[in-house]
Amino acid sequence: MNKHFPIFTLISCIFFIITVNGRRECIARKVQNADTVCVCNATYCDDLPALQRPQPGFATVFESNKQGLRFRQTALKFDSMASQSTADQSVTITVNRTQRYQSVLGFGAAFTDSTGQMLKSVNQSLADLLIESYFSANGIEYSMGRIPIGVH
Repeated sequence: MNKHFPIFTLISCIFFIITVNGRRECIARKVQNADTVCVCNATYCDDLPALQRPQPGFATVFESNKQGLRFRQTALKFDSMASQSTADQSVTITVNRTQRYQSVLGFGAAFTDSTGQMLKSVNQSLADLLIESYFSANGIEYSMGRIPIGVH
């Protein structure tokens, strides 16, 4: 077995994306001892369209699962949740918009030694596509990267 196979499998598992208008679709591949993954190579990686702000009262939901959904996009209407719930299933969340508890600076990932080794082991075109899949408007739009120093 190729020593880089587990790394490529892990990276492939990250790209769980299915059809949404205007995007490159997932090319599914079954991997031994793993679930279905989306193929990403030097010439093709699936992507996401730029996320649009939902209409008031709605939220955008992305769903992936072991049965094959890959970032299926749906709209969730807040009041439709309440009308579908029964008394034992419902949960009430109250948001105090006047009190700020914390702020989110961004979302991201860690650039570990193994990430660097994996990116260095593939050709530059594939490395560029992988970075775009995380940080571009057609990817999952990470805005931050953490570099651990001195971790063993």
